[in-house]
Amino acid sequence: MKNERKLCKNLTMASALLGALLLAGCAGNSTIPAEKIAAAEKSIDQANQSDAASSAAVEFKSAQDHLFEAKAAMDRKDYDKASRLAESAAVDADLAQAKAATAKSKKAASDMRESVHTLKQQLNQMQSR
Repeated sequence: MKNERKLCKNLTMASALLGALLLAGCAGNSTIPAEKIAAAEKSIDQANQSDAASSAAVEFKSAQDHLFEAKAAMDRKDYDKASRLAESAAVDADLAQAKAATAKSKKAASDMRESVHTLKQQLNQMQSR
């Protein structure tokens, strides 16, 4: 429950961030997409460190693809598109990281249930002797 609330909170924050970034994305300044690309790279690195590449492969790949496209748009001086793609990359990376955290939490909960079940069986065996 606690991890689900945290996941919900993270997804809500990511959505709010995306909305704020989209509103601010109309600026024609080339430093803004460069900052967004750097932020997306950081988000992708963090997602990679949380094992998102394997437990949320689709979202992680999408983040990488959007980052690649953002860099290409930046090279073409298409700053609006670069900003949007960098924002998408960051959101995809955040989602991948959240999914990876959820997968880890589910695994931990499953392991805990299995341990409790084993302990109950051992206790029952001891009591029946």
